[in-house]
Amino acid sequence: MGTVSDTNKVEDYLMGTVSDTNKVGDYHMGIVSDSNKVEDYLMGAGGWEAWGPWGACSVTCGTGSIKRSRKCDSPAQMGGGTYCEGVTSEVTPCVLTPCAVDGMWGSWEQWGVCSATCESGLQLRNRTCDNPAPNHGGIDCQGRWRDSTICTLSTCPVHGGWESWKSWSACALVNRNVRRTRCRTCTKPTPAHGGDYCPHRPRQSENCDIPKSAVRRPCRCPLSRVAEIKNISAEELIVLVKEIKDELAVDVSKLSKTIGKKVSARDSRVSTKTIGVVGSVLLIIPFVLVIGLDCVNLYRYFRNEQDKVISLQ
Repeated sequence: MGTVSDTNKVEDYLMGTVSDTNKVGDYHMGIVSDSNKVEDYLMGAGGWEAWGPWGACSVTCGTGSIKRSRKCDSPAQMGGGTYCEGVTSEVTPCVLTPCAVDGMWGSWEQWGVCSATCESGLQLRNRTCDNPAPNHGGIDCQGRWRDSTICTLSTCPVHGGWESWKSWSACALVNRNVRRTRCRTCTKPTPAHGGDYCPHRPRQSENCDIPKSAVRRPCRCPLSRVAEIKNISAEELIVLVKEIKDELAVDVSKLSKTIGKKVSARDSRVSTKTIGVVGSVLLIIPFVLVIGLDCVNLYRYFRNEQDKVISLQ
């Protein structure tokens, strides 16, 4: 004998629409395997309808979730019957294609080293499109990946450069040799801001291809004995210079006293005072001239000595 599996048939029987009463009679005969259904039905208990279809995924890319639901209306709860046991909805994950990731710039790096070592140059810095990097068809970062700025340093050093050689000087007798000289200046450009001076020598000399007799000996002042010291040793030169200084020495204290007495002597005549001042000046001038001429000749001598050393080098 069959069992009652559908309580709707019991309801149909009570409503007078079931022609086969054996189905309900089965319960009373003790043959119904799940008697709770009939009992729950008679008490007004609710029953679940079938699950509805799964809904759409909650996202358009990547990982989301889908949901389905059901109602407690088959039959609906009535009277003191119990409500349906279980959940009204279910949720499960859904996995779609990966989402596109648009690129974003990372932080700027530190400024690099200046492109110049002096005056003005450029400094650069970079950034990368990795915060995040574009992926799965995402848009690349917009804007510049490199930035620049002007850097200003100290003034550049200017190294000296030689001008062209000047014309050769006239041939002259220098230390028993007939020689000529030419020079150049370190002004193209002039060293500046710590720049190096021009290399090599500023003066050049060479022998002249003419006999000594054809060269006129330089003129010497008769008041000086510098011409005598041309070919003597350094010790002899020191002694000779001392003798010249002794010869030219003047007792300044006595001279000033003598001049002072003459100048300070009272004389009402203006012409006498004027003569005293003029006389004092005339006394000083010869000494100044003698000392000046000797200094000039000493300078010429040492200049010739220097030319000799340079030519030997």
